[in-house]
Amino acid sequence: IWKAIIIGIVNFIGGYVVKLFEAKSRQDKLWRVEATVPKTDFISLKEFIDLDLIPANYIDINKYVIVNFYCATQRESAVVRDLLNKYNAKYFVTESKSL
Repeated sequence: IWKAIIIGIVNFIGGYVVKLFEAKSRQDKLWRVEATVPKTDFISLKEFIDLDLIPANYIDINKYVIVNFYCATQRESAVVRDLLNKYNAKYFVTESKSL
């Protein structure tokens, strides 16, 4: 019974350590956040885009503006998410793929 207890403890600690190393070695991926914003709300959003803190581009399509943000870190993704929620924008996120 002692062997089973020791093996269980060692496996638990070893699994935790491996997951910790995997999380530390994982690189941030580039995420594209594509949002549709009403033209009336875009004026305020454009001020943020002009600050050039996060790479972005936009396309004006009559009543709406399509905005693409390119987030390299999790912090940038959080900033963009909060910003788009502030303007009630509809958005979706895609992850870049490695070639």
